[in-house]
Amino acid sequence: LYAEALRVKGLALYSLGRVRQSVEVLEHSFDLFVRMNHTISIPVLLMDTGMAYSAIGKYEQAGTAYEKALQIWRQDGNLSYQANLLNNLGVLRYVQGEYEKAAIAFEEGLVCAQRSGYTRMEAYITIGLGDLYAELEDFSIARSNYQHAAEVAQGMDNRFILFYLKMAQANLALLQKNAVEAHKVIKNAAAMIEASDSIYEKGLLNLGLGRLSLLEGNPSKAAEKLEEAEHGFSEDDRKLEGDSSRIWLAAASHQTKNYSTARQMIKNILGSRGQVA
Repeated sequence: LYAEALRVKGLALYSLGRVRQSVEVLEHSFDLFVRMNHTISIPVLLMDTGMAYSAIGKYEQAGTAYEKALQIWRQDGNLSYQANLLNNLGVLRYVQGEYEKAAIAFEEGLVCAQRSGYTRMEAYITIGLGDLYAELEDFSIARSNYQHAAEVAQGMDNRFILFYLKMAQANLALLQKNAVEAHKVIKNAAAMIEASDSIYEKGLLNLGLGRLSLLEGNPSKAAEKLEEAEHGFSEDDRKLEGDSSRIWLAAASHQTKNYSTARQMIKNILGSRGQVA
């Protein structure tokens, strides 16, 4: 089917970090499936488009798409799809600062993943729980979740999960101001994506390297890496990661007395949230 081919193309664009292009392709695929009344594929495309909407900051549209898909899969009793969807919903609520709702979605998704034997999603969800507890500064619970994710992912032929886990562990070390541990973990993560063409992966790595340089007292080097991260995320409209890069770049620029760049980054963040004309 042409509609399914479009879905595959949209997901490929998304995985390469070309999010804006993926949104258009996935929306087209969704429209075609709706016209055909292809009931099996409709909730799948709702989840896919919701994921892309979330990446570009269209959180309300993402939430609506996720809730519609979840309702369908709960009625069907499809645990694997529910696990995937609830992971995405947990990430969305976490990004929105709705931590209790995020925890509920992650925990429900974890049960679905374990009951269905969906180990890949179990790993993603436990990483998400780790990120949530790291944000809440409950570092011991965060570390336990990352350790569980590592155990689940052991032996998996999935480089991205292992890389994403390493960057999550690096974030934990940075939050704890443990430069030695952060340096070791980021070095391992960098080796994993040495041959990668993914803008997203390189952006995450540069964001981590920039934050590490700030922690080590080298704001000039930090600014260089954070500029690379911000450029990559901006190119593909990754709102959340782009804003994170801008916040840290503003901090690095302020420390190097590059006040014009610091002001511009803050303006860009506020502008993306509709607070600056």
